Amino acid sequence: MPTYVVHVLNDAYAVRAVLANTSNYADFRSIDYRIAINGIDSCTLEIVPSSSKLAQLITMNRILLYRDGVLQFGGTILKTSWNIGIDATDDTIQIDCLGGGIYLDWRLIVPSAGNATDERTDQADDLAKAYVTHHASSTADVAARQFSDLTVQADAGACSSWTETPSYEILLDEVQKLQKLGGFDWRCVPSATGYEFQTGYPQWGLDRTFGNGVNTDAVLSLDRRNYSRVGYSKDTMGHYNYVYVGGATAIRERSTAGDVTAYKRRERWESASSYEDNTAVDYIGDMRLREMAVTEGMEAMPLAKTWKDPWDIGDLVTIKADRYGMTYQDDVKITAVNVRVDADGVETVEPEMIGGV
Repeated sequence: MPTYVVHVLNDAYAVRAVLANTSNYADFRSIDYRIAINGIDSCTLEIVPSSSKLAQLITMNRILLYRDGVLQFGGTILKTSWNIGIDATDDTIQIDCLGGGIYLDWRLIVPSAGNATDERTDQADDLAKAYVTHHASSTADVAARQFSDLTVQADAGACSSWTETPSYEILLDEVQKLQKLGGFDWRCVPSATGYEFQTGYPQWGLDRTFGNGVNTDAVLSLDRRNYSRVGYSKDTMGHYNYVYVGGATAIRERSTAGDVTAYKRRERWESASSYEDNTAVDYIGDMRLREMAVTEGMEAMPLAKTWKDPWDIGDLVTIKADRYGMTYQDDVKITAVNVRVDADGVETVEPEMIGGV
């Protein structure tokens, strides 16, 4: 069973308190945390009301969460709350934290003086890094907008080139848009002194699908006895397959012909008014069609002991199941991991998956 320790730090990353549930410590009742690609990590701590560390658990202090000495989550305390009952044993104290990705939500892409937009052209992954560098990092163009603990990984040039012209858009929205356009993954990876914005292409993790021929496979199947539940679904409820895309100079029509035949024509409008090039407008429409595609795939609840060995966040894994005279198999991508740790250190691990990869 892994050992969890929480370091509480001030804004300068000086340790102010250490929370644990081992030896003479009894500081938390539960820990719930989520680590994710292409989004914001989060962590909730339910603190023992009698803990001597409460004075340090204040908003804007930081926490670092270690599992067997390895850093799993780093973030800022953004909410503290408590409820008390007639009996003190009913009292609860909760601390809610968000990871470094929240910095991207706290920044707009503000054009420099005399410019209507912040136009840049680069590979999509490096373009995301450029916007983070210039608008949020420790070297941001305007000193007052710098996060001193946010750095950016060196350019990789892995994706196709793209031109963007944002103006006062939320930085997080722009990065997530570029991620979809370029097909890369990103994270604000925590360290003992801050975060680094990193990208991975074509995926964050490793290909561990059945028969990949390179990496140890991660197959969730009945014969391996490594899951507690497997599910399958096919969903056309949110599906649309014909898009009118409004560019700056023309309205373009994009569709997925096979889906139109199978599920009838289902129309939507998509604005791309900041793009004059029809190729770019078409790409925006195609990206939107992918977002609205029919979802079909499998998901599974692996046993907690399989996390880290052999699978982890960002990996591609295979799910297999035989039921009702049919065999189901799907390759899925682990996009996030939700972990709950009780007072005794027992873990429950639930991944989030995207099927059909």
